Amino acid sequence: MGSTREYLDPVRFLSNASSGKMGLELGSLFRQLGSKVTLICGPEIKCPKDVRARSIVSAQDLLNAVKREFPKTDIFISAAAVSDWRPKKINKKKLSKGSQKLLLELVPNPDILARVAGDKKKQFCVGFALENFLDFRIAKKKMSEKNCNLMILNTISSMGGEWMKAAILFKNGEIWKLGRLKKKDCAKKICQAILISQ
Repeated sequence: MGSTREYLDPVRFLSNASSGKMGLELGSLFRQLGSKVTLICGPEIKCPKDVRARSIVSAQDLLNAVKREFPKTDIFISAAAVSDWRPKKINKKKLSKGSQKLLLELVPNPDILARVAGDKKKQFCVGFALENFLDFRIAKKKMSEKNCNLMILNTISSMGGEWMKAAILFKNGEIWKLGRLKKKDCAKKICQAILISQ
């Protein structure tokens, strides 16, 4: 949960504004229901002390952690805001500011959810689709391509804040349009959707 960081040099990185709040809310809810919860936390995410957690930095770190945890998981919720690209080259020393333009060559990061859910056996997989607006066509396509049981569609207005505009898409074609609500309330709806889909 939260963002990943893709370093250009020892001090600069590519990232996004994800706060990790949704992952924390979901983890807390499932913990209250008696589930064994493991949180995989991006940089600067403060996880509750009573929950098992793993810390990661980059998308590759996240993939490695997910691959270790996924086989022993019943419900996998992919709530992290993973950087889509990383620099092809990481400079070992801090880049000095000069008068010339700096050109970065970026390469795509692995699609972590698609990679692990493609080989799932018993796991129930939940994905998130962050779009400019509630585009149900794209969310349905992602749900199919990533082999998800549920897809949570939300908009870029949710990044870093307490509120979000969201919808839950089910594999059978049903859609719950949640409108604008607090992330804590959205987490409850997601938890409910997971439980009735088991």
